[in-house]
Amino acid sequence: MKKKKIKVFILIMLVGILLVGSVACGGGISKPSVGFVPEGWELIDEAPYGAYNLDGKKFGSMLYEDADGDSFVVILYGDSTDWQTGLGADGDNLIARVLGATMSFHPGETGIMTVGDRSASYFKTCIGNLCEMGITFLKVSGWAAKGTTWIGIYTAYHKGSQDEVMSLIDSIYF
Repeated sequence: MKKKKIKVFILIMLVGILLVGSVACGGGISKPSVGFVPEGWELIDEAPYGAYNLDGKKFGSMLYEDADGDSFVVILYGDSTDWQTGLGADGDNLIARVLGATMSFHPGETGIMTVGDRSASYFKTCIGNLCEMGITFLKVSGWAAKGTTWIGIYTAYHKGSQDEVMSLIDSIYF
């Protein structure tokens, strides 16, 4: 009888720990934070995680724009796709896959850069005074990459606002 009470007590404690752990961890994907917004820029629009759904993968977004509306930064965040899993440490392969899957042009520059404290793959192209850049990286958390979050950043800007754009991008953190 006493052993049964102890087993029930242990079972209740384990269930309690699991419930508290799942609530504390929040589940799902949390929105990245932007630590610095340049003067004259503002958050124009945002959609929470789950607002967009593509092939069963959920996404959210944030849109920052300068006062003139000439330059902007879009931050997308959400579930990583199956082909992205495992590529977080292989930036060259990740950018090659992203470019192959989404781009119909050949950018002038591709490579690896640091966003905040994370390694990210990017492409950049400039025509005259206008530049476009796409950045992608994965945030891996949890055992066996079960908590992999995909972050995609797209920006279009005039060359004169590159420092503002990059300071906003570099301040993104989780």
